[in-house]
Amino acid sequence: MDELKYDDNGNMKTMRVHGALTYNEETELYSYGVNDDLSYTYNGNQLAAVSDAGSLVAWNSSTDFKDIANATDYSYDGNGNMISDANKSITISYNHLNLPSLIQQAAEELKVTYTANGIKRKEEITENLQLKTTGYFGDIIHENGKPGHPFR
Repeated sequence: MDELKYDDNGNMKTMRVHGALTYNEETELYSYGVNDDLSYTYNGNQLAAVSDAGSLVAWNSSTDFKDIANATDYSYDGNGNMISDANKSITISYNHLNLPSLIQQAAEELKVTYTANGIKRKEEITENLQLKTTGYFGDIIHENGKPGHPFR
């Protein structure tokens, strides 16, 4: 990150990142410029929107912020938990302890199960129609029902 600015509450106001914009395979040369020129908008201390005035990254767009939503990018529940990110099409549900219990993005999802006092017990990740289950039992991790490695 090349340049960050914050408001009086410590919230990020702007972020400017320079880097490679394009890559020419024939000459093996990159062109450089401002990848992201982000401005952050808040509703109180809750992030409401992010806009990007930077250049489109042509050679590796996975590193470029994608401003898809036009108005409110982020939504929150009454407890202040983020429940949606419109730019990434993510929705999040929370349990009675305000811990994330379900995170969904397109056909992918993460389900998390906790004990009554908030200790993570199990994760179920569905990605590319494949289910991966991870269980947490003290210092031991079980992956897809098989004993795994110690958790440290």
